[in-house]
Amino acid sequence: MTSLDGGTLRELGCPEETGEWVTRLGVLGMDCGLDGLVCSALEVGELRRRLGREAVLVTPGIRLPGGEAHDQARTATPAEALEAGADYIVVGRPVTQAARPREALEELRRAIGEGGVGR
Repeated sequence: MTSLDGGTLRELGCPEETGEWVTRLGVLGMDCGLDGLVCSALEVGELRRRLGREAVLVTPGIRLPGGEAHDQARTATPAEALEAGADYIVVGRPVTQAARPREALEELRRAIGEGGVGR
C-alpha cells in the first residue's frame, strides 16, 4: 500500500482515511491468524500500539534521506521506519538503481545508525 495515497483509495471506493483503513485491515488480518503485516512506515506506530510486539511488521517504501520517492506515495527513511516499530525494512531502488550501489548501501547503513536504532 505504499504506492497508494488517500486520493487513490477514495477512487477505489474506500471512504476511510488511509491510516484508518490500513489499521482496520491490519487488526482484521491479525485476528484471522496472520503472523505479520506489510505496511507503510506511516502506519507502523499505530499498528504496533494496537497489535503489540507479536505482530511482525515489514515496511517497504524505504528511501534514503532526501532520496527520490519514485512511484511510492508513502515513504520513510530507514531510521523513521525502525523508530516507529518496524521489524524489517524493504529497500530496493535506492540501492539497486543507484549509480554506485555499494556506496548507496553504506549510506543506508549510516542512515539506520544515525537513527539510533540498534537492530
